[in-house]
Amino acid sequence: MFKSNPYLSLRENYQTGYQFNASATVAEAIYRKGKGLEPGTRYISMPVGCGKTTGAIWGITRFVKENPGKKVCFLTPYVQGVKDQFKKLKAKLGKKVVGCFYGGASGDKSEQLEKDVFVCTHQFGSYNLAKLQDRDLVVVDEAAYGSDDVQITSGSIYNACDWARQEGILEKEFRAVFLFLDGIVRQGRTGNGFLPIDCSSVRPELEAISAYNFSTEVDPFSDKAGIGDLQNFCIAMLDGKAFAAYRDNGEVTFVSGALGIPSVEKAVILTATGGMTYGAVGSFNEIQLVKDSFKTPKYNQLTLVRLSDPEITGGYKTWKGQKTKESVEAYVSWVLEQVTEDEIYFCVPKSVFDRCLREFFEFATNDKVDLPATVTKNGKTIHLSHHHVGIGSNNYKNCKAVVYLWDSHIPKLASVRKYHVLSGEDVTTGSLKDANNGDLRGAFAKVRDASLVENVIQQIGRGQIRQIDEHRLAGEMKAYVMVEPKTFSDLLLQMKGCKVVDCEGFGKLRLPTGRLQKVFEYLWQNTGRSWTGGEVKSATSTNVNLIKDDLEDRTEELKSIGYRFEKGGRGRGNAAKFTWIGISEDGDYTKINKAA
Repeated sequence: MFKSNPYLSLRENYQTGYQFNASATVAEAIYRKGKGLEPGTRYISMPVGCGKTTGAIWGITRFVKENPGKKVCFLTPYVQGVKDQFKKLKAKLGKKVVGCFYGGASGDKSEQLEKDVFVCTHQFGSYNLAKLQDRDLVVVDEAAYGSDDVQITSGSIYNACDWARQEGILEKEFRAVFLFLDGIVRQGRTGNGFLPIDCSSVRPELEAISAYNFSTEVDPFSDKAGIGDLQNFCIAMLDGKAFAAYRDNGEVTFVSGALGIPSVEKAVILTATGGMTYGAVGSFNEIQLVKDSFKTPKYNQLTLVRLSDPEITGGYKTWKGQKTKESVEAYVSWVLEQVTEDEIYFCVPKSVFDRCLREFFEFATNDKVDLPATVTKNGKTIHLSHHHVGIGSNNYKNCKAVVYLWDSHIPKLASVRKYHVLSGEDVTTGSLKDANNGDLRGAFAKVRDASLVENVIQQIGRGQIRQIDEHRLAGEMKAYVMVEPKTFSDLLLQMKGCKVVDCEGFGKLRLPTGRLQKVFEYLWQNTGRSWTGGEVKSATSTNVNLIKDDLEDRTEELKSIGYRFEKGGRGRGNAAKFTWIGISEDGDYTKINKAA
């Protein structure tokens, strides 16, 4: 990859050769982005444990040292991340070069912003876009689609109006915007759907609010009136990137579909799992260097244990009552009995923990429990967590078992917003058609499905599989998983080489029922030879001709398990077929490893 590797002296003691090469690839990709060799918003997708953040520090350091005076911004979701990356960059570049800011930080914000390298949270970045537009390179650590998560109601806009009246700042403009949006609420639409916003009648007022510099009056970390959110929403409305979400109960939420990243054309996004979402959206490109040279880990030592479903009534967001609580406790007790390992990373939806499992894990009902938290139960060390703990950690890298129960809850609104944020597509009646048609369809459904499996991957990636050896082999581990059949099928496509064991005994084992998922799982379980459409139909009761368009749409996923789909045509001997092309392992095409 390099004529002479400029990152050799930076290698960390803990890194295997594979991890060092991955970090060096990230560093070079970021350096190239800063030099303008990778135009447009780009992403780098590598699984947990490869060394993305370490490589980002190396790449930023080299770029700044070789290009003094160039401006860099590093965005990370959490305050602790800001502190960690600031400390590492300061050690390499010095405190005169590196600044940072976050809620509760001491020091002058303006002084910190003047420094060549500035580290901040996504929240600070989205509130200070104008001040960061001079950046020559922007590195975003995870969750790009959450960097401008603006959702407001007419009530919150009224609060902003009250602030404007008290401060004597753009009072008439704020009131005009409130009356305009409140008029949408008063239309009294029924059903659950989405509506584009035609803001032409208040364009001058929106332009005034969008252009005003609120930074001297508003602290982004204590903005109770939501001035920054409203300003970002006004900008989104002007750009055609905003919509209204309405519900049967009359509630209306106003949503920004704009990506709140400064100097977005000069941004590169680091993600452990987001490549699936970006692929579904199609507007972001992976940096070519990473695409060409990075080889994903092999998961031959990972066993996915598919757990049976306890079939508890209703969605877990609504679980209440003693009977439901007892059912959840009984199921979790059964799951823990199946786990033979002594140390477990245990992940459930937060609402399930709060409503059903506090006492099970010996917390008092009213105790404030900050997850992750570590407890001991039945002689096992259990690291309790929930699905929305969304950033990688090495704290659990010695866990040989991860338990993941129930799909992450992703509201319909979240998938619609994420699609529009990442696609950059204007919000129109036509663009919202699939979202307003009952269940999510088309690109919205792809984004939702990708988000579900990404969450599982992110959580099981906390365990020992993040320890990747010289030969790209991820650490030995079992992941005990109970999710929707489609989520599990999609998970198999991502964890190449893993084994699958079905574990029944409490409720029913839920196997794929959708036609596409049944075909994918059959092929995954029976690799090593080609299959005709007729043979697949006999095994899965699925007529391949009825899903040929969907199969062609998922060419890359089929390729990832070693197949090329040929839809065939009319006439004898011209039937659809799945041709075995093998799994490339450094030039050797081998049969994918799977459990009996």
